[in-house]
Amino acid sequence: MKETEQEIKGSRFESHIDRATLDVVEVCGIDEGLILSPSRQEHVVVARFFLYTILRNSGFTWTHIGEMMNRDHGAVYMGYKRLQMRLLCGEKKLSWMRDNLQERGWIFKEHDPNDI
Repeated sequence: MKETEQEIKGSRFESHIDRATLDVVEVCGIDEGLILSPSRQEHVVVARFFLYTILRNSGFTWTHIGEMMNRDHGAVYMGYKRLQMRLLCGEKKLSWMRDNLQERGWIFKEHDPNDI
């Protein structure tokens, strides 16, 4: 059976999202099921923010990320911005997580502090 272009594209997106999720939960040290949970524990929230950032830097829209994560697109955007600010402030643990994710091939764009 031959896959359609849309099915192939969809499976590539899914595998990209799955790989990003697995890398984030491993680096952040949380269970995979927690990333989509309503948990407000700091380590879970930080993991979510990293996943938002990776997906955004991979070309996904705020709305699409929100739909995948069961969040409003505004919550996704604010989480992304909060992580950027905390990284700019030099939080060592977060910088270590970012560096570890970069070693796994994920891109983190440099941001202008005036843009946050």
